[in-house]
Amino acid sequence: MTIILLIFFIFIVITSRIEKNEEYLSKDNTNTIKGIFLFFVFISHFIGYKVYLQDSYIDTIGVTIIKKMGQLMVTLFLFYSGYGIMESAKKKGTEYINNLPRKRILTTLLHFDIAVLVFMIASRYFITHDFSLKKLVLSLIGWDGFGNSNWYIFCIIILYFIAYLSLKSFKDKKNIVISMFIGTLLYTIIMSFYKETWWYNTAFCFALGFTYSAYKEKIEEWIKGKELISFVYTLIIFIITYKIRKNMLWYHINTLAFTLIIILLTRRINIKNTILLWMGKNLFPLYIFQRLPMMILSKYQYMCKNTYIFFFTAMILTVIITFTYKGLLILIDKLKTRNVARSQ
Repeated sequence: MTIILLIFFIFIVITSRIEKNEEYLSKDNTNTIKGIFLFFVFISHFIGYKVYLQDSYIDTIGVTIIKKMGQLMVTLFLFYSGYGIMESAKKKGTEYINNLPRKRILTTLLHFDIAVLVFMIASRYFITHDFSLKKLVLSLIGWDGFGNSNWYIFCIIILYFIAYLSLKSFKDKKNIVISMFIGTLLYTIIMSFYKETWWYNTAFCFALGFTYSAYKEKIEEWIKGKELISFVYTLIIFIITYKIRKNMLWYHINTLAFTLIIILLTRRINIKNTILLWMGKNLFPLYIFQRLPMMILSKYQYMCKNTYIFFFTAMILTVIITFTYKGLLILIDKLKTRNVARSQ
């Protein structure tokens, strides 16, 4: 894993330039950053399976780095989602807000449910024959799952809903932001009674992105000329809170500090990478489906003993599944359009 991480780091460096990046929050730039962290997530999921690392000493370094990152890998996904929701609400207004439940929440859930059915079939024929109707129903809303990263979808859907309620209930951005943070706090408190910490310990990153968009002009004006000192202070906060983040309050602060560190870095580092951009644009299927080939391949001892064959086979299969999934969505959209046309 260390070798793969090193190659990946070089891959990023050769496509990066140190310069003022005015487009650090553009769609292309944020998708590129998401592509980077998506790759880290892929490695994290991969090492969770029973693979025999070929060089134990060298691989331990890479595995340690990935494990130390932990949930920090998904913080930017949530930040950019929160930022995007608020940016769209600012630009498109009431019509966008009114359509949030249908176009964001229900669409996300529908796309996820397609993945759930695929995982259910794979679970039935490749992994285990035992699952109940209750498990299937709960899996369709993200509360349970078949190893398909359902916690993230459940979390993001709830945060979308909180954002919708906040935008619908208030007009001034101060109250909207306060409502977003209160709703997120309630979510984390409630979930702490029912689920493991990873279901909620990065949720405030969404609220941070939401807030960043709301006060973007003021934040950028304040940061101007203070980027270095802001970066240093944020880095110090991150290092201190990382050491004591077993306490959930400090964990939340740690994830927020890490997110801000990356945001500050992207203001000065411009990455132009077509592959990472594509990965970020296809975050949903690549993230949701990447465990599927790993789950199946892990059943074969040959694959488990050949780490790099396992890794790259899983990667290629994930890409194939992603293209297939996108093709299916296009087909569904065409059928919906055709039915609407006929009804008219």
